[in-house]
Amino acid sequence: MINPKKFEIPSKITYKLDRMRLASALLDQPELGRKTILVAGTNGKGSTVQYLTSLFLKAGLKVGTYTSPHVVSRTERIRINSKNISEFELKKFEKKYASVLEPLTYFERMTVLAFLIFREKRVDIQVLEVGLGGRLDATNISDPDFSVITSIDYDHQEILGNKLSQIAKEKAGIMRKGRICFSAPQSKEAAESLRIEARIKGSRMEWASKAKSFSKPLEKVLARIKKDRGLHQEINARLALNVFQEAAFEWHLDFNFKKIIAALKGDLLPARIQCIRKKPLFLVDGAHNQAAVTALLQSLKKNYPKQKFDLVFGLMDDKNPAAVIRILKPLVSRVFLVKDFYPERQMSVEKLKSFWKKKDAGVITNLSLGLKALWKSKKAVLVAGSFYLAGAVLKDLKKMKVIS
Repeated sequence: MINPKKFEIPSKITYKLDRMRLASALLDQPELGRKTILVAGTNGKGSTVQYLTSLFLKAGLKVGTYTSPHVVSRTERIRINSKNISEFELKKFEKKYASVLEPLTYFERMTVLAFLIFREKRVDIQVLEVGLGGRLDATNISDPDFSVITSIDYDHQEILGNKLSQIAKEKAGIMRKGRICFSAPQSKEAAESLRIEARIKGSRMEWASKAKSFSKPLEKVLARIKKDRGLHQEINARLALNVFQEAAFEWHLDFNFKKIIAALKGDLLPARIQCIRKKPLFLVDGAHNQAAVTALLQSLKKNYPKQKFDLVFGLMDDKNPAAVIRILKPLVSRVFLVKDFYPERQMSVEKLKSFWKKKDAGVITNLSLGLKALWKSKKAVLVAGSFYLAGAVLKDLKKMKVIS
């Protein structure tokens, strides 16, 4: 029986496609047979996928969506028409294909399950989020009609390389000959690397910038997204809209302005500056690297000027604590470091304490009790540093019946 909790730490050893290609062959290539959009990048992948899902749903397509990581339940990773697959159904597929799935890593297994479920449910389109990099990511055995690259920044350097050009080259591995690759605005170094790879692969680059504006109604809703959700979300929405517009033209889909506006205004995935309570503020975000926490800082400064937070914080062990903490510090009145929210992969509270350089940095040893105390306090609270921490917090808030 497959252990659903089995989870490997990403490494150069597991970063390859051999196992996925074998599994695909044994299962009669479940990744093929439907329209496909593949989204890579460092930050904004999940949100861009969510915007795309909403847009294609409004256009009348049956949409299979695959994202990672999950925040509360692994069923979040595989969705049909924006509804999570059930745990019962996941286990049914795991049991049926156990012999093929067993040798795979956790991420590979979930990716194969997504392809199998999308095939059985006969979705019209699958919108896939790359897990790590692109070139050797499990999702890249698919055959995308459109490739999409969100903002590229430093992350997973031990696997993808220490230069933005190297990281961008890995992301560019999702490009396909004769097909369009859409990209968010990038740094000069990353953009040049993408251009070079596009020429080598014979892919056409399209840049989703403000220079390529939409009609007044759509620009108005994009401006509202920027104001309410931050510049980074406007970039994600603009990128998704560029992709959808091209797909609508090629596939003869309904490009109805009212439906598009409704799709863009829809809910984001959890832990994207998720407001649990307005007074006093209680926000949960999965920002976990320099670019993500910079976007978080900018959004909070704009929407909650001069607001200081009690920060509930934790990081994975492969992140850059000095850089992340330096960016977050202006927001923080007190910090509470969380112990044992993900013991296998998280950075120790002892290590994090040295970076905060705060003798009074608190340590939460029991997350449930710590959250109850913070909830009862009259202080603004921000949870950040990791999607895994955000997930643990949301689970406990659900137990507290604060959220449904």
